Amino acid sequence: MRFSSARASLWLAVFVVVVMLLPALSLTVGAAYTYQTNLRKIDPAVFAPPSASTTTSTSSPSTGTASASKNILIPAGYSVVMVKFRDLASPTWASRGHDFVVQSLRDVSARAQASVVQLVYQRGGMVLNRFWLTNALLVAVDAVTVRDIAQNPLVEKVYPNFAVSLPPEQVGHAEPAQGPYEWNIEKVGAPNAWALGINGAGVRDCVTDTGVDISHPDLVGRMFTMDSSDPYYPGGWMEFDGNGNPVASLPHDSWIHGTHVSGTIAGDSMGGTAIGVAPGIWLMMGLVLPGGGGTFAEVIAGMQWCVSPFDLNGNPTPPAHVQSMSWGDTGGGLQQQLLDPIKNSLLAGVIPVAAIGNEGQGSARSPGDIWGTFGAGATDINDNVASFSSGKSINWPSPPTDWPFFGGWPSQPYLKPDFSAPGVNIRSTVPGGGYQNLDGTSMATPHLSATVGLMVEASGFSLTPEQAYNNLRNSVVDLGAPGQDDRYGWGRIDTYKAVLLSLVANTGVKGTVYDSASQAGLKDVKVTAQELGAYTTTDANGTFKMGLPEGSYNISFEKFGYISQVVPITVILYNGTVNGYVTDATSAPVAGASVTFTQANLTVYTDSLGYFTASVKNGTYDVVAKFGNFRTDRWCFGLG
Repeated sequence: MRFSSARASLWLAVFVVVVMLLPALSLTVGAAYTYQTNLRKIDPAVFAPPSASTTTSTSSPSTGTASASKNILIPAGYSVVMVKFRDLASPTWASRGHDFVVQSLRDVSARAQASVVQLVYQRGGMVLNRFWLTNALLVAVDAVTVRDIAQNPLVEKVYPNFAVSLPPEQVGHAEPAQGPYEWNIEKVGAPNAWALGINGAGVRDCVTDTGVDISHPDLVGRMFTMDSSDPYYPGGWMEFDGNGNPVASLPHDSWIHGTHVSGTIAGDSMGGTAIGVAPGIWLMMGLVLPGGGGTFAEVIAGMQWCVSPFDLNGNPTPPAHVQSMSWGDTGGGLQQQLLDPIKNSLLAGVIPVAAIGNEGQGSARSPGDIWGTFGAGATDINDNVASFSSGKSINWPSPPTDWPFFGGWPSQPYLKPDFSAPGVNIRSTVPGGGYQNLDGTSMATPHLSATVGLMVEASGFSLTPEQAYNNLRNSVVDLGAPGQDDRYGWGRIDTYKAVLLSLVANTGVKGTVYDSASQAGLKDVKVTAQELGAYTTTDANGTFKMGLPEGSYNISFEKFGYISQVVPITVILYNGTVNGYVTDATSAPVAGASVTFTQANLTVYTDSLGYFTASVKNGTYDVVAKFGNFRTDRWCFGLG
C-alpha cells in the first residue's frame, strides 16, 4: 500500500510540474511570434544604413507657430520615419460639418499617438511632427525603438518620409487664341459661366505646389488673406519644410510650376487674353514642393493646411473649398499612405482634385488614382487625349471598408482618370511677369479644380463632393469610348454646363417610377434631361432627384425590358441664395452674429468663421447684422 501510494504521489508530482510549465512555455512562444509578426509593419527601407549623422529641417512642431526653418542634427544610427496609426475617423462625421470633423480628427489622433510620443522621448528620440489629417507621427529614433513602436496595436505601418514630385511636364508651343480668350478657356466654356455672374467669387482654391509669384500682373489681388496689409498673407500662404512644419516666408515661387498652375485657375487677361478659368476665385498656396520635389511630410502638411489653415501665429483661418494637387507619388501609384488624407479631406467637405500622371496609358499616380479624388487627364486643342496622359484600370490592394464617397469603396477594378481637361500647349503665368506654354496633366488639373470652384459658388456654397462629381459627370463632352474609359475618364469637362447644373442644386425634378403591373417602385431606371444630357438613376424605392436650371425639358425614363417614356416638364426658379461673412474692424471673423433679412422676416447666424448663408426669394432686402456691443451694421441689396 505504501508502494502504491508512492507511485500515486510520483505521478501527481509529474502532472503538477507539467501543468505549471506548459502555460509559461506557450506564453513565451506566443509573445515571440507576435513580436516577429509586428515587425512586418516596418518598411524594409526604414533600415537602409545611414552613412553618418544627418540633418533635417524643422521648425517648432509643438506650438504650431511658423518660424524660420532650422537644421536639426539627427544622430548616426537614427532613422527618420513616419509612424502610421490606425485611422479612427467615421464616415458618419461628414454630416456634422467641417469643424466637427477637424476637431474629431485632432482628438482621436492625439489620444492614439500619446503612448508612442512618450516612448520616443523616453528613448532619447525626437518627435519632428504630429499629423491628424492622417493619423501619423514623424520621428527620429534608433532601430530598437522602431521595432518597439511596431508592437503598439494602434500602429499600422512604419515607413520612410518618402519623396513626392511633380509629374514630368514638357514645354509646349503657342496655339491661336480664341478672340479675347486662350483656346483652353474657350474650349471649356468658362466665359459662358462668367456671363451668368459666376466667376469664383468667395471660393477658396488651395494649391499645394512650388509656390506662386503673386506680383504677376495676372495674379495681383488673387491670393486670399485675412489682412490685406500683412505681406505674409495670413490664411492664403504657407511654406512647409521637409518635416512638414511651417516656415515663415513671403509668397514666392521656388520654380515656375505653381505660378503656371495658379494662372490657369485665377489668372486675369493682362497679357492680352484671358488665361484663368475662375478669375474671381481666391487662391491659397502651400509651398510643399520646393524646386519641384518634396517629402510625404511636406505634402501631407500642405493638404492638412488646406483643410484647416492657420496663419503665422497659429490662428485658424477659413478652410479651402477645393484643393488642387498637380503632383503625385514617385512609386507608380496605389500609395496606401495617401488614402487617409484623401478620405479625411472628403469627410471635411474639401474636394480633392489631382493630376493622374504623365507616364501614359497603363499608369496612374497617387493621389489621383484614389477613389474620391477627381483625377485629371489631359487633352489638346482638338479634343484628342495627350499621349503622355496616364490612365488605367485600378485594382487597389486591401481597399478600405468605410469610405465617405458614394457610400463606400467601389467594386474593383475601377477606371481612372475621372475627367479630362485641356493640358497641351497651355499658356499661363510664370514668375517675373511672363508667360509660358506647358504640357502635362499638371496643366489639366487647375482647369478641373477651378471648374469645381465655379460650381461651388453657383450652388450657394452647398456643393458636396458627390454632388460635384455627379454634376461634372453629367455635363462632360463624352469622348473616346462611351461612358468612362482610361483615356478621357467620363469625358472632357464643360465648365459652363457643370455650372448650370450646380447653379440651382436645390431645384429641378424629383419623383418616383413605378412598375405599371405591380405598382412597386422600380430601381435602376435611367432618368435623363435630354436637352442637357444630364442623368441619374432611381434608387431601390424607385425615387430620383435631379438638379436642373430653370427652363423646359423632356425627361426620358429608360430601363431594359420596359417601354421607354418621355415626359415634358418646366422648372421655375423662385428662390436665391445669399451668403457672406461678418467681420470686425480688424477683419477677424465674428461668430454667432445675427443677420436679419427684414422683408423676409428671416434671421440666420454666423458660424465659427463668421460665415452665413440664407435662401430668400428674388426681391429687395434690408439686411441688419448684430452682435453683442458691436455697432449694428445695415445695408440694402437686390436679388434677381
